Amino acid sequence: MRMLRSLGLVLAIVNLAAVSAQAQDPSEDSEAKADTAKPIITRVEDAGLGWLEGSERQDLTLDPSIGWNVDFADDSCGLSRTFGTGNELVILDLRQYAPSSSFDVTVAGPSLKARKGVLTYRFAPDGEVQRSPRHMIAKFPNNHTGVVFGASLLADLDETASQDERDNVQAAREKRVATLSIETGFARRIHLRTGPLNEAMAVMNQCTHGLLDHWGLKPDSAGQWPAMAKPRNETAFTKKVQEVFPPKALGTSGIARIRLMISETGEPTSCHLQAPTENKAFKDASCRQLVRYANFEPTLNSSGQAVASYYVVKVSYIS
Repeated sequence: MRMLRSLGLVLAIVNLAAVSAQAQDPSEDSEAKADTAKPIITRVEDAGLGWLEGSERQDLTLDPSIGWNVDFADDSCGLSRTFGTGNELVILDLRQYAPSSSFDVTVAGPSLKARKGVLTYRFAPDGEVQRSPRHMIAKFPNNHTGVVFGASLLADLDETASQDERDNVQAAREKRVATLSIETGFARRIHLRTGPLNEAMAVMNQCTHGLLDHWGLKPDSAGQWPAMAKPRNETAFTKKVQEVFPPKALGTSGIARIRLMISETGEPTSCHLQAPTENKAFKDASCRQLVRYANFEPTLNSSGQAVASYYVVKVSYIS
């Protein structure tokens, strides 16, 4: 582990990069999953517009009980914070596995009751209500129940926006965030008064670039770090990954967070598990298919020279 700055209580509960074997995919019923067990591969956490109105529910609005704690792990970067106290304690964990505008969000607590169906969230006041394309309901230590989902402050931004525009919007929204609201996904709406995220996310960005250095990648003479490799045949190798559900893991669900290291010519050179999983078969199946079938465009530095790079992917195994 590169560095860890976190309170013992938080570390015990919110080392949440791993979803337990009790995780469920709430978007499908059990009969359908039994007949169609297959991995779901996700490179970018898409979050489209969506809104699901529920019945009358009492909102839970909480202030932070501690400051942000930072987890500089070997293959991920995490920001965690607790809100409220006692039975209404809620833990928030934001986690990235490489430099990105999106992140995994975990919200968990002893009294939370997660619901199947659509999960919607909002970063107020600027953000619109967003629909998470897929979330997991999970059990954590200390009888905590929660959800894990992908989110972004740029989920509503047009895909044609330039990188400079995306960076400017991201920076502005980080400064203006006041609350993360989980509109649907729990038995009641949850509002976590995070306050501005710009300082916390600046630490996250420092950490994720540190990941690249830890993996053996370096910035070029202009200070530009290698970008994530672009697949040449994403549709083809996605299909190959989806074709294989580990026989030893049938009847269980899990997530494999995978990192490939990519050569200057675009070939995978190694495969690593970025987050713990209770079933090693998930990692083995993902790595075997990705190393065999994935191929990438060479990553170029600011001088146009091909350099070594990386590729990160999440494979969700739903049985």
